[in-house]
Amino acid sequence: MKNIVFVFLAMIFFVLPLSTSLAEELPPVEKKEIVQILANFKILAEVGFPESKVHVRVIEVMDHGECAGGPETCPKSTIYIATSEYGEYPEQKVFQLEKLHGWEFVDWVSFPESEGPDDYIVFNMKAKRPAEDIKNKWWNEYVFEVKVNYHQAQIIQK
Repeated sequence: MKNIVFVFLAMIFFVLPLSTSLAEELPPVEKKEIVQILANFKILAEVGFPESKVHVRVIEVMDHGECAGGPETCPKSTIYIATSEYGEYPEQKVFQLEKLHGWEFVDWVSFPESEGPDDYIVFNMKAKRPAEDIKNKWWNEYVFEVKVNYHQAQIIQK
């Protein structure tokens, strides 16, 4: 019994401190923009193989804060559209939409049959801008058609 107690005490005093001392401190990421994106992103939509020949991810990053009296004081969000071809070393691009209020993904419109520079994934988004006369309503809602591939992107307000 004394041997078991001795082994147990030896483990507590010698082995456990060694295992905790092997931990390595991890440095935080210092770039504020990367921290803002990674700590606050939300994936609004994503499509990939087999539906699409190009992988697309629609990401929203919301500003911090809340409305303080009028619509112009409300937090906005940024939309990032990440695109990628498939392959061992894929061509990838990220596009950024205008910072607006209340961005929402609406729907996928079409997927290309091939991967050329003129072949786009098309989808709809909507967002809000403050109304000119906020006495009647705070927001005007707008719908946008987005065309994207891993070469380029276009946005059209409908």
